[in-house]
Amino acid sequence: MELLGLLGSVAFSLASAVVGVRLLLLARRTRGAPELAMGLALVSSGALGFACFVVADLLRKSGDTGVLTRGLGIAATLFFFLGYLGLGIGVWRMFRPTERWPLAMLGLFAAVLAGASAVIVGAGDSLAGHAETATWIGISVGASVFAWSSVESYLLQAQMARRLKVGLVEPEVVDRVRLWGVGSLAAFAMTAHAIALRVITGTPDMADGQRLASSLFGIVAAVAIWLAFFPPASYRRRFATKTA
Repeated sequence: MELLGLLGSVAFSLASAVVGVRLLLLARRTRGAPELAMGLALVSSGALGFACFVVADLLRKSGDTGVLTRGLGIAATLFFFLGYLGLGIGVWRMFRPTERWPLAMLGLFAAVLAGASAVIVGAGDSLAGHAETATWIGISVGASVFAWSSVESYLLQAQMARRLKVGLVEPEVVDRVRLWGVGSLAAFAMTAHAIALRVITGTPDMADGQRLASSLFGIVAAVAIWLAFFPPASYRRRFATKTA
């Protein structure tokens, strides 16, 4: 069951790594801010953050609470935080590029994440409780960014669906927006699930069933993100049939 629980994290991490790297390569050619921000977000939070977290969690469960385990845990948290901010910038540049109100929200997110990072890095044994609180405050910011991304995706999908009826947009484009919304919503569910369990149980540890639920959220997010950016030919043919 524990291996099944890891499956979602591994799937989400791999999908984030591949999509993130390809977006960074695209950003190098286009010099586009959305591609750069999203690429950094996926590589930092989805790939590096989850990889460090999984290894640290495995070491901790084996009884290792030394410098390596703590260092990997801190690195995972900081990668998560950097990814959250990058995702927020990407959402702004993709969905609200001409509006300035997201800047105030992003500024608040950045300040909270910077403060939480300072507490986490600087905390010794006497401040371990404060570091954990700071970690979960930062994760809550991440949940907010995932929720925002999902809402913006579904709002844009609704607008595009109306245009689709009169042939002003391609069905595949609408579906890709929908898939990004699904992936964002699943990432939010995975993060919110962890927060809720921490509040209810008082511990970050998960039972087998809870770990499996988190894994399923991760798998949904991974599949949706992959299809949104790199749909296989067999998937794309369904839209060719609709427009034929």
